[in-house]
Amino acid sequence: MEKLETYLQNKSEIRMFNDFVTNFSSREERHYCAYLFSWLISSDQALRAYLDNHSGDLGNKISNEDVKRAKAYYEYTALRELLDSVKRRCSNGYEIKEKLKEIIESEIFTATTGDIQKKKPDLVFYFPVSKSILLVEAKFEMDFDKSQINQSIKYGDILKILFPDQVTNVYVSALGLNYYTEKQKGTCPTISWEKIHSILPEGKVKNEIKTGLDYQKKLIHKNALKNWE
Repeated sequence: MEKLETYLQNKSEIRMFNDFVTNFSSREERHYCAYLFSWLISSDQALRAYLDNHSGDLGNKISNEDVKRAKAYYEYTALRELLDSVKRRCSNGYEIKEKLKEIIESEIFTATTGDIQKKKPDLVFYFPVSKSILLVEAKFEMDFDKSQINQSIKYGDILKILFPDQVTNVYVSALGLNYYTEKQKGTCPTISWEKIHSILPEGKVKNEIKTGLDYQKKLIHKNALKNWE
């Protein structure tokens, strides 16, 4: 600590951000997804608005009764929990788990290697009336990795195979900056953070997302956010 303090005293130009902690802005999608999640579970109307403002006809596929009975998840870990349950509850559980894990990973990670126990869709909504599940691939600063969206689609397909009586429809959507979501409209339904800001009621969630978008426009993605006011 003494070395750091001494160095900072001799480098006054890097101490210009006197309000850095007070006015800190994050670039992490988890941070903004957490704020968004708090709004989405606050009322049926919030989730309804979120679905209806996607590109395509996603909103038309989810009924109001489904919205009323929806279950919402932040960083969904269903397949990880399934594998752990197999290990704990089955005879020869470890062997069964490892074989099932190998099969699942070979289906999901076709273009690269991956660990299904670390694959957690950012936001997930399960609609029990239509037995539908929506997996959201979210980014806040970055562009989308096409392989991640494909992995989420396959993640949902695995759920359909394992639980055919509970999941019959799988939807995957992309949530990110409008600059990037426009490129994904041919792949899946999309919604932008800018659109979400426009439909949010006044309050902490709206303010926090505005702060993040303002920060990006100022210092990171000036061109991507050139239309952001």
